[in-house]
Amino acid sequence: MIAEMLAAAISLFLLEPFEAGVRERMAAARTSEATVRLVTDCVRRAGPILADRVVADPGAMAATATRLMLGTTTPERVLSDLDPGCASGFEAVRPLLEG
Repeated sequence: MIAEMLAAAISLFLLEPFEAGVRERMAAARTSEATVRLVTDCVRRAGPILADRVVADPGAMAATATRLMLGTTTPERVLSDLDPGCASGFEAVRPLLEG
């Protein structure tokens, strides 16, 4: 129950805004539909994974949040670390995310 509520909050406040920004950049760059699907599927899978990690190891997730705030990591790196299947999609759009 807690993990489900966390997943919903993570999705609403973190992942949806991130996904919207990435989608906007991909649309402007006319990125292929296959790449768009890879990236958006990854972001959507991340909510439950992040929620499970927060419940299982809140200290590690607090450290990750701190690294994000300090700029020593990126959201796409965090998502790729959580789900290695995300790496190829983010690699394909890396120039868009860095710009």
